[in-house]
Amino acid sequence: MELKSAARSILASSLVLKEGERFLVVTDPDRRRIGEALFEAGAELGAEAALAVMLPREANGEEPPGHVAAAMAAADVVVVPTTHSLT
Repeated sequence: MELKSAARSILASSLVLKEGERFLVVTDPDRRRIGEALFEAGAELGAEAALAVMLPREANGEEPPGHVAAAMAAADVVVVPTTHSLT
């Protein structure tokens, strides 16, 4: 299955992303390809999609930068394909 097709399936079936929802993808350079596929799929589903690419965190559980955290708080749906998990 093509990456964007898989992303679209996840967003439509698992997350039930709706048209007009504020959808944010937070990624890092190592996972950017996945993040871009999710962003494009979300936009195609009619969401108000945004993509944030941040520097990789050093370990699992670290906080994102403040401006990324603020964007996450403002979104209806957030997906975070990153090298290390965020809190």
